[in-house]
Amino acid sequence: MAENEDHRLVPFLVARRLQRRRYRRQRHRPAASPEPRQCVRQARAVSPSQRRGAELERRALALLKQHGLTLIARNVQYDSGEIDLVMRDGAVLVFVEVRYRQTAQFGGAVESIDAAKRQRLIRTARHFLLTSWPHPTPQCRFDVVAFDGNTCKWLRDVVIAP
Repeated sequence: MAENEDHRLVPFLVARRLQRRRYRRQRHRPAASPEPRQCVRQARAVSPSQRRGAELERRALALLKQHGLTLIARNVQYDSGEIDLVMRDGAVLVFVEVRYRQTAQFGGAVESIDAAKRQRLIRTARHFLLTSWPHPTPQCRFDVVAFDGNTCKWLRDVVIAP
């Protein structure tokens, strides 16, 4: 009789053990933060293209500051994508994408922004407004600073949100 009772308890004990394991895993898992992950400067190997990208972002930031825009955030990252610069132009919030192409052989820097990239920018901007913007939603626009070789173009309001 005692042997039959132990046999009936086995599924219950296995289920209970699995339940405890799940609880322990959830307890030790760090909570997901809705805050944007800012670019963290670490002492790590940086490729030449990453160095060039950082330099071009600095040049774009200097250009936009010369024209009176103020920096809100840089390299805002979510699972939906990344926005290079978030700036303010008066009452307008500006999301800036910095693009570079060494040659125009396969299309220039502006042409490299396809429909999928535009949708990622829009999704990331919405995520930024919902999670990190404490004020009422301002008027927004998407700008591109395009570097084709050594020439720089600032294009305003290029991504049209549906």
